[in-house]
Amino acid sequence: MPPMPPMPTLNLALRLDRGDVFGAIEWTLANARRTGLTLAGMDFDAAAPWALTLSVAAADADLLDLFVRRLGNGVDVLEVREVAAAAPAPATAPALAAAAPARYPQAANRLPSGTSHAASSSTPLGAALL
Repeated sequence: MPPMPPMPTLNLALRLDRGDVFGAIEWTLANARRTGLTLAGMDFDAAAPWALTLSVAAADADLLDLFVRRLGNGVDVLEVREVAAAAPAPATAPALAAAAPARYPQAANRLPSGTSHAASSSTPLGAALL
């Protein structure tokens, strides 16, 4: 049996609302599951759990775009950025690299670059799930 071709993968850096970090992570993972994605990796620093890096894969690349649009409609997801995957180092797992230019400017909750992670006086935009 020939090997399966690799599935399209998307690496994202998310900034979550600090008010309910675990709820935002749960909502994000539930949307990935409902979209039909496979979780390839997830990482966050316990000191800054609102900064989540997520790697997801799908059999159809269009599902990755749908997932990003759904994230853009989330109240608890304040920013969505695509990041490039770093080449795996010898004897270590792959890591997410520095952020690449934004691929998804249509995200409803996208904040201007340079905004700090401090609480903002503006209310994030929210809408129903797609």
